[in-house]
Amino acid sequence: MIYKKKYTNQIAFPIGGIGTGTISISGKGELTDWEIFNHPGKGNILPYTFFVLRIKQDDLSPPIIKVLQSTPPIYQRNTEFGIRRDTGLGLPHIEICEFKGEYPFALINFIDKSIPVKVTMEAYNPFIPMNDLDSGIPIAIFNFYISNKTNKKVKISLGANLYNAVGCGGYISTEYGSFYKCSYLGKNVNKFVRNNDIAGIFMYSLKHAKNSPLFGSMAITTTWKNINYTTHWLKGTFYDSLQSFWNKFSVTGSVKKKEYGPSDDGESYVCSIVLNAEIEPGKTVKLPIFISWYFPNFIKYWHREKNKPVWKNYYAKFYKDAFDVAKYVVKNIDRLYKETKIFHDTLFNSSLPDYVLDAISSQMSIIKSTSCIRLSDGTFYSFEGCSNESGCCEGSCAHVYNYVQTLAFLFPNLQRTMHIANYKYNMFSNGKMCFRLQLPLGSKKWNFYSACDGQLGDIMEIYREWKLSGNENFLKKLWNKIKKSLGYIWKEWDINKDGVIEGIQHNTYDIEFISPNTMIGSWYLGSLKASEKIALYLGDNKIAEKCRQIFEKGKKWMDDNLFNGEYYVQYKINRNLLKSKFRDKMKYTDWLKDFIKNKGNKHKYQFLTGCLSDQLIGQWFSHIVGLGYLFDRKKIKKALESIYKYNFRTNFKTHVNCQRIYAIDNEKGLILCSWPKGGKPQFPFPYCDEVWSGTEYQVAAHLIYEGYIKEGLSIIKGLRERYDGYKRNPYNEIECGNHYVRSMASWSLLIALSGFYFDLPNKLIGFDPKINKDNFQTFWSVDSCWGNYYQKKIGHLMKIILEIKYGNLLLEKLILGHYNDDIFNNDGQFIKLNTAKINNKNIYFYIEEYSNSKLIKFEKVISFNSGDKLEITLINE
Repeated sequence: MIYKKKYTNQIAFPIGGIGTGTISISGKGELTDWEIFNHPGKGNILPYTFFVLRIKQDDLSPPIIKVLQSTPPIYQRNTEFGIRRDTGLGLPHIEICEFKGEYPFALINFIDKSIPVKVTMEAYNPFIPMNDLDSGIPIAIFNFYISNKTNKKVKISLGANLYNAVGCGGYISTEYGSFYKCSYLGKNVNKFVRNNDIAGIFMYSLKHAKNSPLFGSMAITTTWKNINYTTHWLKGTFYDSLQSFWNKFSVTGSVKKKEYGPSDDGESYVCSIVLNAEIEPGKTVKLPIFISWYFPNFIKYWHREKNKPVWKNYYAKFYKDAFDVAKYVVKNIDRLYKETKIFHDTLFNSSLPDYVLDAISSQMSIIKSTSCIRLSDGTFYSFEGCSNESGCCEGSCAHVYNYVQTLAFLFPNLQRTMHIANYKYNMFSNGKMCFRLQLPLGSKKWNFYSACDGQLGDIMEIYREWKLSGNENFLKKLWNKIKKSLGYIWKEWDINKDGVIEGIQHNTYDIEFISPNTMIGSWYLGSLKASEKIALYLGDNKIAEKCRQIFEKGKKWMDDNLFNGEYYVQYKINRNLLKSKFRDKMKYTDWLKDFIKNKGNKHKYQFLTGCLSDQLIGQWFSHIVGLGYLFDRKKIKKALESIYKYNFRTNFKTHVNCQRIYAIDNEKGLILCSWPKGGKPQFPFPYCDEVWSGTEYQVAAHLIYEGYIKEGLSIIKGLRERYDGYKRNPYNEIECGNHYVRSMASWSLLIALSGFYFDLPNKLIGFDPKINKDNFQTFWSVDSCWGNYYQKKIGHLMKIILEIKYGNLLLEKLILGHYNDDIFNNDGQFIKLNTAKINNKNIYFYIEEYSNSKLIKFEKVISFNSGDKLEITLINE
């Protein structure tokens, strides 16, 4: 997406590795949101940290000097002492910035008619699906492309300034003038280092011990040979330091070298490197700058006790300091850039609408945000989101991760670490699951309700991970845990094993539903189907049959009793059944105790006759993992029509919402629940009037699965219009905090629109595009690899290409048109397979029936490697 003028105002594009923290580049070119210190830091700006360009055309012309930023709106930088100046706002700025964001790359064109060069900055961090190590490097990479537009040679000097913030913990206060104080700063050292092809300033502090959470280092480096530098700006009073830098740089294009000892207590230094180049007419130079960091010790800052636990970040196992990080990147830079670019190009060449690709790609950034961390043993862990200075809602929350798809499809090994930790540390002896993992691993479990949707969804997620990987050991390792979980479900929520969940159902709305409903019920039916499939595979036929029988009962009962002709509703509430649940020694929430005792809380926090947007969420997940239909298909389609009809708003001017506000005025969005037939409780469930991006993605993808393409896409278009760069940051969809992980449901759009089907245990994948069927292309991924799929109709032929871009794959079967017979249809279209080649060599195959479709089965299992290409030609008879 390209953002111009006011639509760059709110952009903050995060750059950093998985579990490393990030630096954000604003739509104006500013380095902001310094969140590299093991906690969130929205709004954090390091003093005098910016890029500046000096251009000299000839001896007669004065130099032109510009800070490589355009001016942000005044309100964003106004303080009690005037406009904040430590980003260089008092210096000449570029006139206009145009921001192109295609995560993981940000591209800024610095446009200014007064300068004789074209300046573009490319910023990124390596993002390579299936390669979590190289996608977890604590570095921000900036490539400046500067082109000479004149017919004369120009001389340029690119200055990069960085404040040594080591030891500050991410908190720097300012006093009047130029004095920056932080009690944790002091004894900060800036040192010039050159090592083979890399040179720059290495920054550290002598104040903190190696095991301190404040210990660490930073570096600003380059591989450009022609540089000058200063390790320290002038240590002056008032405004002397910035004035001294400007005086020297603007006149000479260099910086005055200063050397000071370790900084005074509470203070630190700014350093600069300057890259110099001469550019011939019509030529372009590429100037690389790297900002790396290393803060190895993560403290559980939200812990209430005085002695807060500390552990090592996973990335600390691979590097010894920030300069070591830069050395690794420089040594591998060509490969890291190439593989990241291949991923970017493969994804963005997909035949999906721009706003869909924008939604999918922008929310990948959550994996690298401060919502997510990586523990010492490599376990992936996250908050639900993060506030400006801390995480929100700890514990890799199970019912929120029910929605998340991006992690499983791009870094499936990380998704598996979450399940392994969950079943190891969150399961009680009776099979009950805690839904918030406590840190450090092995800490006392959080003794609250089990989240019913989370515990049920966990089973479907395990099934997804197995289907994506074919990892039998992973499945066997967790199967006994799954059976124990089922045992708890049958003792607590479905005592009579009729396939209907009853009683106390804590869920993602942070309350308890207390009677049967299909939001929880669809998770249950999906978990039963998944358990049956796993049990059959592992030879546990008794459990498989039990799950099948319970599934059939539950499906029939919910179809018969919860569908009101338009959508599925909540069943009548059985107060006696709730009273019987007091056998659980858990303390009930106050509202629920009052409800059971009937103290004026009739039907509090329920949805009853409401049309709930999440009423079929388990069915959405079932489509993704290929489990088929959980309810009657006609009723599902009707319910989805009703969700769209009643819950999708094209403006919010008359919408009453006493809760949190994520859509307003003329914006579009899907509310969580409506009551088109009346019956809204006086106090309905919390959040019911809100708009959640994660739920919008879920419903939109489900609509697409059922053939409502236009409706599904309209929800996504409305969602992304809210995050347009002017009203909100496109790279930060908020709910309970910034970078809310539920928005990683967006990946399901790609799965739905491409009709991607995966079954690695059977060495099978498939595609059934829902749009652009005559000329379609898409990115796809499974556990071991990712690549490109392409189909194009050419006269009487249909060309099919399957490419492996990264990794390897064993493939025996390929489905074309899994969800319907769009390619292999019943009227003779493209029914004959003419040729199949891999790397231009013929391979043998035959056609089989498969689940109401056709599949191509190869005579031998094909071993694909990166760069391999399968080409198939279908003929219209």
